[in-house]
Amino acid sequence: MPQPVAPVAKCMYVCDDVIRDPRSGKINLVNLWDAVRVPADSGFPYCLGKLCAFVWWRDGYGKVSSSVRVVQASTELTIRATKECFLDFERRRQTVFARYTIEECVFPDPGYYLVELYCQDRFVDDQLIHVIE
Repeated sequence: MPQPVAPVAKCMYVCDDVIRDPRSGKINLVNLWDAVRVPADSGFPYCLGKLCAFVWWRDGYGKVSSSVRVVQASTELTIRATKECFLDFERRRQTVFARYTIEECVFPDPGYYLVELYCQDRFVDDQLIHVIE
């Protein structure tokens, strides 16, 4: 049996949600963002109800694992992570769309955070987000 081949992440976006149209199969990204503005009546630690990362994967083969981590840039500490997600590529040149959801993401301080993408436990890409007081 051939070994799995890690796919290429063609793009990664951070957004509020990802919705697939049941008729067309098209993907809708809801509210792309790169900053969290903490309401004036809230403080730190601040809990964001939901964060989604959308990834467009291509050219893998077999079953490969993937995950997303939210890392505080100043400390390099992971503050939240998804469970391992398995992508199944039946053939090369196949596209797989993946949605990674993190609920109740608690940011301990204002500043910069990285939403990091991993495949087969190897770093693939990241998106910088700014949590603003």
